[in-house]
Amino acid sequence: MGIILDGSTKVEGFTKINNPEDISTIAAQEGDIVFIPDNNTWYIYRANSGENIDDLFILETLEGGDSRWVAISGKYKAIDLNISKQIIMNNVKTNSSSSSCNTGTTNVDSFSFSEYKSAEYDYYLTDGTSYRAGELRITSDGNTVVFTENTTTDIGNTIGVSFSADAVLDLVFLRATCTTDGWTINLKKEYIG
Repeated sequence: MGIILDGSTKVEGFTKINNPEDISTIAAQEGDIVFIPDNNTWYIYRANSGENIDDLFILETLEGGDSRWVAISGKYKAIDLNISKQIIMNNVKTNSSSSSCNTGTTNVDSFSFSEYKSAEYDYYLTDGTSYRAGELRITSDGNTVVFTENTTTDIGNTIGVSFSADAVLDLVFLRATCTTDGWTINLKKEYIG
């Protein structure tokens, strides 16, 4: 999977092309992502999409048939999609994710402590009427997990959502516990080794 910057530079997980017309010239695989600065939109390659091409939200592919480039973020957005792409630089990995949390405990994220020793998260959570943003920091040696949280004041009432962290085998887990249904938790995360 990859992204091409300026037509030739490849960054793990992402490609940049200059305009929407050029996207149909890229040979791609399922899950590849491109960024088009001309329309400020990210697209993902879907081999069996079959949606109608409209040259904004859905773009043509080199392969034709049912394959499509589908807008996932930016000016145009055709679908909601959790992307597990990442950028790794000097043993620091940065990516983002979104999770749903209903009544109970949800695994929001995990990382291997043998690969990374700490994680930092910026988060935003909402149920559509209440909102909170904050920062979470976790470090672990594989046995002991240290966890801190710094948050904004609630807009509405988010007291029913709390975070915790623990280690199981080689993994450190970030967990969210929700006392009601319908919460969405968006994370920007950075793992540091």
